[in-house]
Amino acid sequence: MASFFIAVLYLLFIPIIFLANPETAHADDQLAQASTDVERTIEAGLEDLELAREAMFKNMGLDTLEHEVTFADVLADPDNIEINILYARTQILKGRLDRAQAALERVLLKRPDLHYVRMLYAVVVYRLGNFVEAEGIFNIILSSDISAENKLQANKYLYDIKAKKRRTKFTLSTAMGIHYDSNKNSAPKSGDLLLLNTLISDTSKEESDTGVLVSASLEVRHDLGLQRAHELYGKINLTTDQQATQDDLDLIVGRIDLGGVIVSDLGTFDVSVNHNRINLSQNFYLMENGAKFRWDALGGNKFRPYFEQKIQNQLYRTSHNSSASEKNGLNMEARIGTKITFSPISLLDIHAMAGKKKAIEKYNAYDKIGVGAAYTRLFEKGLFLVGQGSYQVDSYKENDAFISSIPRRDAKALLRVMGGMPLLSIFGSGNIPEALNDVQLIGTLETSRNGSNIVNFETINNRAQLMLSKTIRF
Repeated sequence: MASFFIAVLYLLFIPIIFLANPETAHADDQLAQASTDVERTIEAGLEDLELAREAMFKNMGLDTLEHEVTFADVLADPDNIEINILYARTQILKGRLDRAQAALERVLLKRPDLHYVRMLYAVVVYRLGNFVEAEGIFNIILSSDISAENKLQANKYLYDIKAKKRRTKFTLSTAMGIHYDSNKNSAPKSGDLLLLNTLISDTSKEESDTGVLVSASLEVRHDLGLQRAHELYGKINLTTDQQATQDDLDLIVGRIDLGGVIVSDLGTFDVSVNHNRINLSQNFYLMENGAKFRWDALGGNKFRPYFEQKIQNQLYRTSHNSSASEKNGLNMEARIGTKITFSPISLLDIHAMAGKKKAIEKYNAYDKIGVGAAYTRLFEKGLFLVGQGSYQVDSYKENDAFISSIPRRDAKALLRVMGGMPLLSIFGSGNIPEALNDVQLIGTLETSRNGSNIVNFETINNRAQLMLSKTIRF
């Protein structure tokens, strides 16, 4: 059945060009896989996350709604301030910002002193794309008697409005933190190893470790100035992971992406090329050169289908493993899925994937198939939670005679929960330097389990991570 499904996907989406990460059996590749998955989840829901985070304010409690207020309720009592506010809140949660705008206008005509309502009104106007009008409202808000938290938000919007007026935009993102892995060396859970088809007991032991993770990226986007929002972009990222005890697993990862986005009636098309380099224990380990194609359908308010293809040419080399070059070859993957927006604060991303890893030696080549899902939820005060799960089966082409007489088959499962919130929401206004107000504290718990028909590759790793991140746009 798995082979049939792979064949169908290949027939539908030839040529398949999709990036696949290196084998997760290696500890360094597990880190790269985890970082990529988290980044993909956040990017997938970024638009919806920003919409929710910036629309929820302490005064309004927009993350909950005891009952739905309809337009009929408004018509029954059009001068009722509370009814109009509740109706606006209902429409925001449904993503109907134009209706929310009209309701908030009615409130402000009667009660212009409700500054928190004006703040919400400004956000709605901003999200509807009326930047000139929004800029004027935010300036009025800054001169009024509102909380320091809302003034911080107003200044952020004014800064974003100025940035949107520029055709070339820069984004600098930095993150640093610590992590713990229960099985950093990816040792078999049984402690046994299979060599020359002979089981050798108690030859391998799991080794836990902690590490310091530091990441920085710079992205530039240039609007081509056409009627549609076509743009060119480039991004460079550098990540280091230094282990406390297992220095041979220290990592330096660099990545460069160059691409462009085309917007049409059929959806958004994103085409790019990339270059990746991984140094393991200060030695060159892996270089990848590849390309990506992604299509996001226009979809409706709720469903937004997408299709993504990547291809990566992998070149391994390291002084620690003379056989690493036997894995050299193309790594390809295709992914099809949809983002489901239940409300501006609730997003589900589900997908199915299939791919192929080619290699010089057939025992390093395999077909893969899998599914995954990520659910993102926003709460008040900027708190967000992301839950992820994935399951993937890798079927290798041939057996490695040095290990076993049968080809390897792995089943990999991953579960991850990530949550975070701004330091301002944790410590409160005035208790930390103003420059740290928008710094995010992000915690992650993860478990990855690799089942296999060969005992060498049956591994379990539990990971905990705590990071501080900050993004600057200019």
